Amino acid sequence: MVLAGNHDSVATLNESRDIMAFLNTTVVASAGHAPQILPRRDGTPGAVLCPIPFYVRVTLLPSQAGLNGIEKQQHLLAAITDYYQQHYADACKLRGDQPLPIIATGHLTTVGASKSDAVRDIYIGTLDAFPAQNFPPADYIALGHIHRAQIIGGMEHVRYCGSPISAEF
Repeated sequence: MVLAGNHDSVATLNESRDIMAFLNTTVVASAGHAPQILPRRDGTPGAVLCPIPFYVRVTLLPSQAGLNGIEKQQHLLAAITDYYQQHYADACKLRGDQPLPIIATGHLTTVGASKSDAVRDIYIGTLDAFPAQNFPPADYIALGHIHRAQIIGGMEHVRYCGSPISAEF
């Protein structure tokens, strides 16, 4: 599975989709992909994935005239929360009675994340960080964007994996 981050080109990732599929790798370049069952190596169902890549604000919430900054932030927070909750509900339906873990992904800054010096603040619209308690009750939440591996909010199942190559100079 390849999920887009804020440094990735949606067009370039989409161009590689066919060759990556040949290699049994799914490319998720933009938001809007439904949850899917990830198979184990033997082909049996292994987990349900909610593939949520980096997204730009207008993907979730079109511009709304007449709102002040705080109202825009509240609307965006609600839109991101709803997006995650809907993906989780869809994953639960897909899983059905199978005892499969649900994994959600994200590429955003969360409240309480410890940033490295190499990470610039990237705001999602006017929202500077997403509260970890707003994630759905997935079994694991795999996060990207912050280059330092860490657990978020004291919740063992919400983590940034960190960068495989040091991004600090």
